[in-house]
Amino acid sequence: MSITTFIDRMLIRAYRRLVIPKWTRVGEGVFIGRGVRFDRILHGALITIGDGAYITSGVTILCHDASCVQRLGFFRAAPVVIGKNAFIGVNAIVMPGVRIGDNAIVGAGSVVTSDITEGTVAAGVPARELMKVEDLVGRRAEVGDATTVPFSRCRRFFLDQETKELIQRAYDDNGFIIKGW
Repeated sequence: MSITTFIDRMLIRAYRRLVIPKWTRVGEGVFIGRGVRFDRILHGALITIGDGAYITSGVTILCHDASCVQRLGFFRAAPVVIGKNAFIGVNAIVMPGVRIGDNAIVGAGSVVTSDITEGTVAAGVPARELMKVEDLVGRRAEVGDATTVPFSRCRRFFLDQETKELIQRAYDDNGFIIKGW
């Protein structure tokens, strides 16, 4: 067995639990975290994910609402469109009929019940537009004298003394910057 075949098999095993419905449209360079749940109505045909989108762990994407099916005898289904380079934070819920614009950011734990404009940061329950992405990027870029930690240190099982000291400085200085993602 070639090394390429071995690596391909390992990647398939790593994401075996991630089931993307058959007709979901997924663009190029999309990241989908562990535990993302896709609505299976029409085998995912109502879900579109744009190029470069980043969907983090635990996100739920719904394209149907059956809350009144017992009373009405039918339920509503509507498409969900996630734009190019959009970011959806951990455990967010995207409701039916929502369009998340290109380059938009949805905060962790948000419930998206209406469209999010292109290039906007939205968060909350229900999600509300808070600011432009450029404003958030500007705030995050103002790091001052914050401690910088290489990403490789964040993935270690055992913490050496230097890493423990970096963690303590993070508590003392209200966070740190992780580089090298």
